Amino acid sequence: MLFYSGNGYNSGRYFINYATADALCDEFVKHPGEFLNQHTLDDAYQNPGGQDVLHAHRHELLVFHAYTTPSRRSMFVAGIRFTCRSHC
Repeated sequence: MLFYSGNGYNSGRYFINYATADALCDEFVKHPGEFLNQHTLDDAYQNPGGQDVLHAHRHELLVFHAYTTPSRRSMFVAGIRFTCRSHC
């Protein structure tokens, strides 16, 4: 799984999404839509992106940043869970 950010961080349309592949050397296929955007955050935070996944104490955490005011970007940490749909 590969997470990526789309659009410019100050565009009003910045988002997080992911792509998957059966192996690292295979072609990655983008998941349709947007995994995380200002609307999935109830419009409370604008332009989420710049993400990374941390593995800590048997938990996976998605760390990302977003605008909390028009001029301030803040870091957020959210729990995330991966489920296997094939080839496990």
